[in-house]
Amino acid sequence: VEAGSGPSLIFVTLPNVFNHMAMGTLWGSLFFVFMTFAALTTVLAVFETILACCMDLFGWSRKKACLVNCILMLVLALPCALGFNLLSGIHPLGGTTNFMDLEDFLVSNILLPLGSLIFVLFAVSKKGWGWKNFLKEANEGKGLKVKPWMRGYMTYVLPLIILALFLIGIVILYTITGHLLMVNIHERVVELAASGQYHVPLTVVVSLISVGLAMKCALFPFDKWLPAAYSNSTPSGSAMLSSIVSKGYIFLLMKIMYRVIGLDVIVSTGIQDVLFVFALVGMVMGSISAIRQTDIRRMIAFSSVAQIGYVFMGIGLGTDEGMMAATFHIFSHAVCKSMLFLAAGGLADASNNSKKFRDLRGAGFRSPIAGVAFTIGALSMVGFPFLGGFASKLNFALAAMDVGGARTMLVLITLAISTWLNTLYFLRTVITLYRKPVPGAVYSVARGQRGFCFNASLVAFSIVNVALGLFAQT
Repeated sequence: VEAGSGPSLIFVTLPNVFNHMAMGTLWGSLFFVFMTFAALTTVLAVFETILACCMDLFGWSRKKACLVNCILMLVLALPCALGFNLLSGIHPLGGTTNFMDLEDFLVSNILLPLGSLIFVLFAVSKKGWGWKNFLKEANEGKGLKVKPWMRGYMTYVLPLIILALFLIGIVILYTITGHLLMVNIHERVVELAASGQYHVPLTVVVSLISVGLAMKCALFPFDKWLPAAYSNSTPSGSAMLSSIVSKGYIFLLMKIMYRVIGLDVIVSTGIQDVLFVFALVGMVMGSISAIRQTDIRRMIAFSSVAQIGYVFMGIGLGTDEGMMAATFHIFSHAVCKSMLFLAAGGLADASNNSKKFRDLRGAGFRSPIAGVAFTIGALSMVGFPFLGGFASKLNFALAAMDVGGARTMLVLITLAISTWLNTLYFLRTVITLYRKPVPGAVYSVARGQRGFCFNASLVAFSIVNVALGLFAQT
């Protein structure tokens, strides 16, 4: 299985892999169903922002905005869709490239880094969100606070850092390889690494790209934006952000490591050692911050910081087994964290829309399906056997055992500490959900009665979580 083979990996290689697996038809069908769901929900989340923008700027009705944007989306998607058949003779970037390669280059190398720059400017600009509004939103709840004196840093320094990391990485990479297309860059980088040329520039490129994307992935200590973003969105928005959006940058980094630079070259630069250290510290610090929270959604958000540390720990091992463990944890965490955020929304609705632990007492009885789903998700995050979280931690432990040496001991010790901390705040929350309510508190039972789609989604996430735990090694 070639990790960087693009569309053929999904539509040609993976079906053959499923054919050789036990119950391959079932798992293959589930894979493509959930891939379709992930693609559709991502489009809906992004499309909603575009619709809101058109409705606000042009005063359009929702129907008109949907119609106009659907037509534009159809037209803009045609070159990519036809690039493998009618337009296959057109090579926009030379060689054997197609329109998907062009769009991949524009999105991965230009739009994602520049999008982070625009967001920072939007947060501090008077014509955007505004510093005071951003400060108020970011400092909700307990934990580390954004200080007023940081405005100068976020206004002038941070945008320059993001822009510099982006431009310098691209410029140096082009200078030493002569290419900007992933396949061509990879071939040239392999040649340079074999000859020993440009070792220092290659190290600088890998470091800049890795650190830049680590900031967008919210790897500790670049995680300060994540809790406010996750905890203050709607439950469905938080589920999207935690399961799909934030994982996109991790997939981009892994894609660059395999398809552009090469894992052997990455290991030779030593950058995976830096990511490994940040990951181990993030696993512990994210959990400590989660323990300090009194808001259930901020607790889940800080837990994501720790879980991103898990992913980068696998990447930091610098082996194929570590990458496989990290990839599995991305899927496991996406399923589990989506379920937790959705369940937390249902539990809050059953508690007069309060997210405070004090008011969530007895919420597991007032919203039973949400309570059970949250319990399953909490047990999975702790690492309870037969659930996806347990399989993830087992994969990380096995990958670390293959590495050997001090790195193995560090992984095993940190896994043990993180699991203990996970147990403290997740099981504390589960116990709170089934405690007697505060004396004199009155809750509307009707608010805990969510619709069929909400309950069905929690049941589906629970089943997938169990399936990931039971059949992870199949």
